[in-house]
Amino acid sequence: MNTLKYLSALFLIIIFSNTTKAEQQKNITYKVNIPEVNQEPKLSAYLSAMENGNHQSLIGHKIDSLLTRSPINGAQSSQKTAVYLSYDKAHLYGVFMCFDDAPDLIRSTVSPRDGFSQDEDTVALHLIPFANSQQMYGFQANAVGSQIDGMFSEGVGWDLSFNPIWFTESLTANNGYLVKIKIPLSSLRFPPGDVQNWGFFVYRGIPRNNENAFFPQYSTNISSRISQAGTLGNINVERKSLKMELTPFVTTKKSQSKSSLSREGWQNKSESDLGLDAKFVWDDRIVLDLTLNPDFSQIESDEAQIVTNERFEVFFPEKRLFFIENADYFSTPLNLLFTRKIIDPSAGLRTTAQLGDWSIGGMIIDDESATSNSTISKEAKISVSNIRKTIGYDSYLGLFISNYSKGEVDSTNIALQTRYRFNENWNMDSQIAYSDNSSNTSSNEAGALYLTIGGGGEYWSYNAKAQSVAEDFDSPIGYIPRKGITEITQQYAYRFLADNPLFISYTTEFELRNVWDTKGTYLDQIQSAVISTELPGQTHIRFKAINKSERLREDDYATLSQLTTFNQNTFFIGVESLWFSFMGFDINYKQGDTVNYQPANGLAPELAKLQQTVLSMSFKVTPKLKFKIQFLDNMLNTAADEKIFSSRQLRFKTTYQFNQDWSLRLILDKQKVNSNALFSSMKDQNIIVGDVLLKWESTPGNSLFLGYGTFQDEYENPSYVTVIKDEEKSLFLKFTHRFN
Repeated sequence: MNTLKYLSALFLIIIFSNTTKAEQQKNITYKVNIPEVNQEPKLSAYLSAMENGNHQSLIGHKIDSLLTRSPINGAQSSQKTAVYLSYDKAHLYGVFMCFDDAPDLIRSTVSPRDGFSQDEDTVALHLIPFANSQQMYGFQANAVGSQIDGMFSEGVGWDLSFNPIWFTESLTANNGYLVKIKIPLSSLRFPPGDVQNWGFFVYRGIPRNNENAFFPQYSTNISSRISQAGTLGNINVERKSLKMELTPFVTTKKSQSKSSLSREGWQNKSESDLGLDAKFVWDDRIVLDLTLNPDFSQIESDEAQIVTNERFEVFFPEKRLFFIENADYFSTPLNLLFTRKIIDPSAGLRTTAQLGDWSIGGMIIDDESATSNSTISKEAKISVSNIRKTIGYDSYLGLFISNYSKGEVDSTNIALQTRYRFNENWNMDSQIAYSDNSSNTSSNEAGALYLTIGGGGEYWSYNAKAQSVAEDFDSPIGYIPRKGITEITQQYAYRFLADNPLFISYTTEFELRNVWDTKGTYLDQIQSAVISTELPGQTHIRFKAINKSERLREDDYATLSQLTTFNQNTFFIGVESLWFSFMGFDINYKQGDTVNYQPANGLAPELAKLQQTVLSMSFKVTPKLKFKIQFLDNMLNTAADEKIFSSRQLRFKTTYQFNQDWSLRLILDKQKVNSNALFSSMKDQNIIVGDVLLKWESTPGNSLFLGYGTFQDEYENPSYVTVIKDEEKSLFLKFTHRFN
């Protein structure tokens, strides 16, 4: 493909980004100098002060003027909060005194790391060590000290894969609760210099009031977040030139499997392995991660979601720690790195660094996943690098390069991306990407373009996206479900506050999407309107109407003789609530028209009737015992009400948390597909999965997993008359220990 137009667009992006006012600086709204202390604050002293009202002798800089972001922007918090910040040579401390005039309504459960739900009372300390950074550390704890940690990136959101070592302590008072957050300075990355100035927020969440309160104020009038942070000034730190962590692990697995195709009965298999994860940190800014013979098994199965009769690839999130830690260093507007396509790595090396205005990410990994073609090497060589240069607050230029090499196939992606913030309400993300794919028999070059312009204020938001991906664009480790199209999408939303005790607000949303192929043929037009209401108790009701005109080509289905239009109307209603302290639920129902994308052999796609129900319910039986039920029902009928297929999935998960370190989890998952061969090419299938897991994790890297799992799959195969049944049972053990 002629890449001149893409290079021209790239040139214009660079010129535009550097000739506009890119050197914006973060607005420092508040600056506080927190005291250095000689001893760790004792939570018992704060408990006494909280209950008797004498705060004179408490250690730390006091912050007590938190303002709400929701349900009303800029209001005083409904409950008094006092936060005391201090530090010593090794730790940063935040003590939260959370007063409550109805302490019996405080919600909290004993949960594993990153495990408590959104309806629990929580506090948090957010830190931004690097000036002009788009990243922020988050340390959040509920009222009994259970932890959530993550990394926030402007324009992306929270990444909960960040798992540093830090500590919490909690106490219950007769007028509220207290939490102490203790963060080792060794768990943070920060710029050179013995005296540090870091951005910060303190936060308190009161879910029964739908309330989120911050200091400094995190206002909905401004679409960016980090720009509103305050500053912790004059923090004296002692630096170490090199930090090292070694985490060896051992895994063992014994399994039995059999198939109805074989007369040999149960087949036994035993596997044992050793591996090592290593982390080296130079000058608190440069991190090198090394993994040898890694165990990249997924400890928990994927959440239930509907995958039947989907026209394009379905996205499943990554759950393997090596890939999700610091994943933002490799993120791009077009998803050119989707690590779930890396199946069976043998070794990996990753580096991430923050050097002034430069952020750098690099990764090299081998993938030993097998291929059905024995003439091609089974091992893929994968390398990825992503470099960004900050050009002002929440603005950067970036260069992404990846290479995938497997046998005769070699594929390279090169992309330049930029994010630019025009002002406190408007920003732009853009990317131009180039792919070069070659083998012994062919060679293809192709390109892709991406542009979004978004804005938001106290009550409104607007987003416009333009995307064009060539048919031959190749990204073997990316997630680009649809190629050969140009798409333009606009979304607008406005929120109205309701002067009614039963309603907090209601929101209207509108979306228009248009899609063309590379020849200019109109393919899709989608229009949708949404009305949603927000009620007390984190309750939301959502109504959505969708009008879609979809055109399928002869290239899409050989059974089509011409460009065919399918006009579809769909209605959706959803209700979710955390009103009850012991239960939360999310119910969604969808009904209307869709296309049968998997017709029987020889038939063309036809318009069909869709009914879809998704139910999720979670229960807190005790502060330590929880269970969750998910039910998915997806049915498709012809226009004459004859069954095409039905798909049902039921997933049950229960967890007992003995304490912060020990837990026991059970998952049962049943999936069943019944298909009518007269109308559908889908095959009947019946899958049953069950697993039990005993887990111990004291700190990240120190863990024990002992699990037992069963798998049963019954399915049709055109080569056999009878139904095939595969079964597997397995017992596994994994132990890791972190040395530092």
